[in-house]
Amino acid sequence: MDSIKTELLTLVDDPHKPINNYNLGCAYFIEEQYAIAFSYFLRCAEFTSTITLATECLLFCSKCLSFQGGRDGKEYDLINHALSIGSDYPEVHYIKSLYHSWRKEWTQCYATCCMAFKIVKSFDKTCKNDIFGYTGKSDLLYQHALSAYHRGKFNESKQIYFDILNTDEISDDRRTIIMDKLGQFPVPFSAPITNDYNHSQIFQDVFVERVMNNKR
Repeated sequence: MDSIKTELLTLVDDPHKPINNYNLGCAYFIEEQYAIAFSYFLRCAEFTSTITLATECLLFCSKCLSFQGGRDGKEYDLINHALSIGSDYPEVHYIKSLYHSWRKEWTQCYATCCMAFKIVKSFDKTCKNDIFGYTGKSDLLYQHALSAYHRGKFNESKQIYFDILNTDEISDDRRTIIMDKLGQFPVPFSAPITNDYNHSQIFQDVFVERVMNNKR
């Protein structure tokens, strides 16, 4: 609470200074007073002319609503608002991908990751605070691999996991998780032998024949 008092006194001296509102919002956020933290982050986003700070504040606002619960739509709106002004910031895409993966919306999560790797030029951290959990490119790659797996893109997912394992920034915990996930991939069928009798769109009849071991 001492930090709140200190930041509040600083804000009184210059209530329209963006960083003063940001710091006070962070102080309230740490104390889990999310409703009032939300208001100061929103004030900072409105007052600042710095895109990076405005983007971070909007992500903080979405985080406040996430902790409060029950306002998923508004939380998602704030993430998209952050994306509209900070589309080149990796944290925005990462938070958006997490929003979808937590809800098992794998197509949206996959699309978010694909878009990130087309738009983002640098995957270094841009936000001042570590609350968002983003540490680097491997975080987005992990989300990409996870969503690809749940969309049935097993080869793509497996390759991304291997790419992550070959990076220097990966933590031991993340490495263990990936190794466990690699062990969960289904064993692929061998290439189908059609013998010129396939009449389905994507080898459905051949698939059934192989599964049923050529039973008649």
